[in-house]
Amino acid sequence: MACLCERAAARAQLPIRFSEGFNPRPKFSLSVPRPVGLFSCCELLVMEFDRELEDDYWSLRLGEQFPRGMRLLRAEPLSAGVKVRPEAVTYELALTGKERIGMEKRLSELDRLEKWEVPRRRAPSSRKKEPAGAVVDIRDRIGNIEILPGEENAGCLCFTLKTGPTGLIGPGPVLELLGLRQKYEILARLKRTKIECEL
Repeated sequence: MACLCERAAARAQLPIRFSEGFNPRPKFSLSVPRPVGLFSCCELLVMEFDRELEDDYWSLRLGEQFPRGMRLLRAEPLSAGVKVRPEAVTYELALTGKERIGMEKRLSELDRLEKWEVPRRRAPSSRKKEPAGAVVDIRDRIGNIEILPGEENAGCLCFTLKTGPTGLIGPGPVLELLGLRQKYEILARLKRTKIECEL
């Protein structure tokens, strides 16, 4: 995604700011990275320019350089030093009839629990060691979770993840909480539909 935007910005002749050092790179950042294979209807990209643009057409020029099927929905200038803070991300998963039955039962079980615990997982590079069986409660990180009616399937699981002290959690812990074991097959059907952020 970042490489695609880098090429589009170059073709649009935008004055992108580059990092310093031996191997300068354009200053782009994806505020909500997604797992490999996850389909997304929305991305949040922040790019830095090396000067203030005098016209309001830079976003149109950039949008014209994207490939078919991809479009720029909105572009806003930010003041220097302002950071974009994602607040919530919404996902949808189309369900089969069998999955819907199991999902309704699992959501009913979760509704009766005070804590929604999943195994704590740290990145391989983390130096902190977790004791065996360490878990984390993610109930307060899930803003909403429900099954919506579907037109071409048995329904759609929709859930929203909220940011917390350690940032946003990915959809993996939620899928695990719901008992969806075939993670990679499920990720191929999962769709990110909305990103909410604060400037």
